[in-house]
Amino acid sequence: MQQRQEWMRGACIAAGCDPLSFVQSASLQSDPVQIAQHMQQTLNLSDDWSRSLPDQSSVRRCLIDTADAAGVVVVTDDMPGMAPYQPLDPTGFRGFALVDAYAPFVFLNAADDESSQIVALIHGLAHIWVGKNAAFDLNHMRPAPEWGEIVCFQAAAAFLLPASDIQTAWREVRHFDDPLGHLARTFKVHETFIAQRLVDLHVVEPQGIPLAQPSVSPRIQRRPQSSLNRMMDRLGKRFATMVVHATLSSDLLYHDAYTLTGIAGTDFDRLVSAIMHDTSPRRASIASQR
Repeated sequence: MQQRQEWMRGACIAAGCDPLSFVQSASLQSDPVQIAQHMQQTLNLSDDWSRSLPDQSSVRRCLIDTADAAGVVVVTDDMPGMAPYQPLDPTGFRGFALVDAYAPFVFLNAADDESSQIVALIHGLAHIWVGKNAAFDLNHMRPAPEWGEIVCFQAAAAFLLPASDIQTAWREVRHFDDPLGHLARTFKVHETFIAQRLVDLHVVEPQGIPLAQPSVSPRIQRRPQSSLNRMMDRLGKRFATMVVHATLSSDLLYHDAYTLTGIAGTDFDRLVSAIMHDTSPRRASIASQR
């Protein structure tokens, strides 16, 4: 992953791209709520963005796409290259963030469920904002006992479950048979994450809400993905686009492109074809990265 980041950083600088203003725009002394608000503004999301989407799959895709559009490479894989036959266990690893002013990366464990990936992505983006590389497990939807992890987790909580919104919603559903399940369907995040947020906001007492959840929720049945979509997720759309454009413009040798992507031959040709025919808002050439 670091090799890809180094190449992308060099390509951006060579193309005259400006550094991303949001990278390290905050610090560990910043107010997590303000970090969350700045992230929401940078991703160009409305206040009710998650509630307007139908399900967790849509929320996850929305966040990946908006982060990509902002300049962050989001990679989703369960084998980040060093152990091709040993998928990563979400109980000990949910993701990591690699900070760079030109090529920030957030890696998500594809073996994890979608609701946990949503939390991990925003937690990773918060690390980009405060400028701190980190790997994280968010066991039981809690941060590790380290100040940087706590600040980034608080920013993620404020982003996904704004205090006033979750407090109001809780008052409306607290007498329901399954209040946490209702809130999870409304805000599209993990029930345990919601429970922890309510406790942290002193809305409920720890003993008044079920917190004894497994560290990894049951797998959600996802829609089947084509091999091309999996390829895009494993590379990150922004990174893949830059590699393809650099290769076609002869700024990058095919051999080096194969090495960077781990894809060769007809698979790489399919990647090129998909990117060159992509008319979605996520399409970007090197010259239009920023």
